[in-house]
Amino acid sequence: MEKIFDVALIGAGNLGSRHLQGLAIAKVPENIYVVEPNEESMAVAKERYGQVAGNDNVKNIEFLSDMKDLPKKLDFIIVATGARPRKAIVESIIENIDVEYLLLEKVVFQDSDDFDEMIPKLQAKGIRTYVNCVRRAFIFYQTLREKLINEKYVNMENDGGEWGLGCNSIHMLDMYAYVTGAKEFSIASDMLDNEIIESKRPGYKEFTGQITIQTEKGLMTLNSSYNDKPNLIFMHSEHYNITINEGEGKAYISSKESDFRHQAVDINFLYQSGLSNLYVETLYNNGTLPLTTIEDSAVLHKVLLNEFINHMNKNQEEKVKSCPIT
Repeated sequence: MEKIFDVALIGAGNLGSRHLQGLAIAKVPENIYVVEPNEESMAVAKERYGQVAGNDNVKNIEFLSDMKDLPKKLDFIIVATGARPRKAIVESIIENIDVEYLLLEKVVFQDSDDFDEMIPKLQAKGIRTYVNCVRRAFIFYQTLREKLINEKYVNMENDGGEWGLGCNSIHMLDMYAYVTGAKEFSIASDMLDNEIIESKRPGYKEFTGQITIQTEKGLMTLNSSYNDKPNLIFMHSEHYNITINEGEGKAYISSKESDFRHQAVDINFLYQSGLSNLYVETLYNNGTLPLTTIEDSAVLHKVLLNEFINHMNKNQEEKVKSCPIT
């Protein structure tokens, strides 16, 4: 008898609706359950689903306004809400649903203590939990890891405009940890801009300026400014010089072996609407994902969250214990 994969998507806003488009084109048999209490977001999700609907592998799809209406047993849940309600959602999943795989959007939680509380609960239920730092799923970065993992040092700079350090630093830190194998991180935020700005997502904050992260494999520098400067990643090691322009979908790699002559390489940067289908197919066929586990991601999140919280408490009257980023 054919196994049907039961998948739930919690949160069908802008990013969640792109997850839904990916689920809609998966090449394995599935039932899809979409939970979104906001009527406008649900309408957008249904419209975007309709743009790609027609896959015979989707045996059934249900649009729900409340988690309590989900089946009590599922194979895979994606939580694509903002960060603020995520802890409560994960707690509800643990208490009410028998699920094998869980994927959480980042920033996962806003308080470091939430990781210490939730990870043992997830482990006790045997829920294999991943964080959606997507670059690990890209062939380009998998190939880059093969080049850099055994280098004595790798220094990296990410420089650009129109990107917030609060929302995006975890992606860069995760990528660096992946391609270098670094495990120890010490962050300095004294070059962050003192002004803490409003995020384009209502109710959340953002940071600009510079942070530096020292690791046992080298130094990371992340620069963010609000201008139209292109976002570029520069990596330098004993044997490689690398420039990555994800906006162009190109990387330029030179090596000691080639006398440092540049070679252009296509990145093939996939958007979420072309990734979530691969997640379902990989879990269905192999029972694992090429993404960060929540245990490993917690180490990276804590480094960033604690430093951002300290920065906020130094630069505003209202003191915070959690970091209002998503």
